[in-house]
Amino acid sequence: MTTAPAETARIRKFLGDDIPQYSHGDLIDFLGANPEDGYHSIGYNGLPVDLRVQHRGFDTTIIFFHGAVSPKHSYPVMSGGGVSAAAKANRIFVSDPSLALSGSLNLGWFLGNQQQPELQSVIEESIRHITNAWGKQRLVFFGSSGGGYASLHFASRFPGSLALVANPQTVVANYHASAVERFVKVCFGSGQRISELPAHIVKDVTQTYGKPLATRVAYMQNVNDASHIARHMKPFLRALHPANSLALLPGDWGPGHTPPSKDVFAKAITAVAALPWDEALGSLGFVPPTDCEPFQL
Repeated sequence: MTTAPAETARIRKFLGDDIPQYSHGDLIDFLGANPEDGYHSIGYNGLPVDLRVQHRGFDTTIIFFHGAVSPKHSYPVMSGGGVSAAAKANRIFVSDPSLALSGSLNLGWFLGNQQQPELQSVIEESIRHITNAWGKQRLVFFGSSGGGYASLHFASRFPGSLALVANPQTVVANYHASAVERFVKVCFGSGQRISELPAHIVKDVTQTYGKPLATRVAYMQNVNDASHIARHMKPFLRALHPANSLALLPGDWGPGHTPPSKDVFAKAITAVAALPWDEALGSLGFVPPTDCEPFQL
């Protein structure tokens, strides 16, 4: 496996931005440093874990995880900046380092790879270090599709947080077989199956949320996305522990897996950053699962 092409693209992108850049030899180095505003590259077994950190003086922090990327995307991927520009929130953008392994890989769910089997823990500890440095924060984890999966996972690790997700995967194995097989082949080697990856890698958040959690979920779902409703949303709802807080927002945003518009995303992010979450979700039209006719089990 080689990272040279992706590293070249990464350097081009970073040097093209007038934003401070910080390099850390490993996670221990990063945890010992102040999380200054700017780009942070954390060395981890030959691949960088890249984050952009932006403290804007608020008591809410939003952490962004990207989903699948197009071939035109350069690495690293820092998505969510436009839709959150007006939000009264600090921001952390996380890029999946597995995408540096091959130009053919466009989605990795932030699960890690053979070189980085503890990636989920490294990202969790990095977020914890940043937000602890900023004092008491309301944490919102935001993502769509594969980024929604990552947001559900990482939000579960931070009690009191909110996962704001759209059309998320909830069981990686239930996603398109070709995408799952490509990820496993690139990241863990031919002949492996997603079920055979190390047990500590969380590949199914229905099991996570099947236990009581102090994490809230605001779940946006396109009513036309039959595959995700059947293979991801309904398994999540069936497994959800009754003590857990979940609100749903159904939407007709286009055919199939089409996400909400940028305007819908921007309104949602702005609301949860500025208002108490009950008030914010109510104003956006989120409802309890029992009131959501399109998604009845």
